[in-house]
Amino acid sequence: MPEPFGRAPSHLLRTGDTPACPRCGSASVTFVAFFEDLSRFLMRCICGHSFVLMMADETPAASREDRVRAMIVDPHEDTRELYKEVLMFGGFDVVAAATAREALQSAFMSRPSVISIELRLPDGDGLELCRHFKKSKETSAIPIFVVTGETRSERLAKARRMADAVVVKPCSPASYLTHVLHLSGLHAAPRRR
Repeated sequence: MPEPFGRAPSHLLRTGDTPACPRCGSASVTFVAFFEDLSRFLMRCICGHSFVLMMADETPAASREDRVRAMIVDPHEDTRELYKEVLMFGGFDVVAAATAREALQSAFMSRPSVISIELRLPDGDGLELCRHFKKSKETSAIPIFVVTGETRSERLAKARRMADAVVVKPCSPASYLTHVLHLSGLHAAPRRR
């Protein structure tokens, strides 16, 4: 089996570090693709240089407890795994749920700092899940980031009134991480386009 990204130079990136171009040092790099083990990412810089970032998770177990926790609620396993890896890359501890029921149980046990929700869930309405989180005394202060494939304008309008941020898929990994960092209070607000 051929090695993906075999010709691109590889560079080690520690969890929580900002990716930067090894050629010019710019942080203006774009995610292109990931390898199936989600530990290697093909990146491209604005200077045109392509390179592979290899993840090195050297975070001691004790400091993992200090990480900010995020919850991902999405019925699609590939999406959950991709966003989970992106958030772990950004230094988050991540809890994932595929259904509204799992999300309700996990949110009260894990106490996330931010919740990412897809509106189209197999066992319920994502808007109702958002409403529940916003009305509950235990979760009302948790920022909600709706990342959805939903395109109906009335549903998106309701989501915008309820959630702290709403993005219609596809949402790039870089944009996803920027929004979650902002909502968790760890980073500046994402730029509007």
